Amino acid sequence: MTTVSTTHQTVPSYAGAPPPHASQATGLLIIGASQSGVQLAISLRALGFEDHITLLGDEDHRPYQRPALSKEFLQDKVGSESLIFRTNDYWVDNNVTLVKGERIKDVQRDDADGGSGIAYGASGAEYPYNRLALTVGASPRRLEVQGGNLPGVVYLRNADDALNLKELVPDAQDVIVVGGGFIGLEAASSLHELGKNVTVLEHGPKLIGRAVGEQTSAYF
Repeated sequence: MTTVSTTHQTVPSYAGAPPPHASQATGLLIIGASQSGVQLAISLRALGFEDHITLLGDEDHRPYQRPALSKEFLQDKVGSESLIFRTNDYWVDNNVTLVKGERIKDVQRDDADGGSGIAYGASGAEYPYNRLALTVGASPRRLEVQGGNLPGVVYLRNADDALNLKELVPDAQDVIVVGGGFIGLEAASSLHELGKNVTVLEHGPKLIGRAVGEQTSAYF
């Protein structure tokens, strides 16, 4: 038994193509409705993969583009619908079931087969599969300091985070962004464009130091 995420009670919902019958396994279970998970499903269809695909995510939204959350979406230049990767008709036509609002707590592989198994959702649902792909992405590091959970302290990782931040922006004048990586700098630039006084705090000696070279970092 391999644990892939923590237990969290959810009530999943479905979109796209109908899920397989309870006694049948999906051809491919993709855990993580991220951009990589979406692209994997799209690419496999383009390459001729015909088995049923289940794309499972822990958010209640249809799969969407994250890069705009810290830029155009935060600045109210685009709406949430414009971020959606594909229409529901696309998933229906391509025999892909979307499972929304579900977290996987355990995965049990069939040792005799090697590729198939069952994923167990926090909701109590079971997702038998013939093949499994993990495209779960990452989570933001939490601010483990006194006052780190006060009102007005928000994180920016997903659509709900971005919506929470947008609600606070009109009443804010001075904003501190913790983290000088790509997302932190994009959010800082967007907030500055919205007329806010922004201060960026970065633990390292240079901005986006883990992602780019010294010359590029010095530019920022």
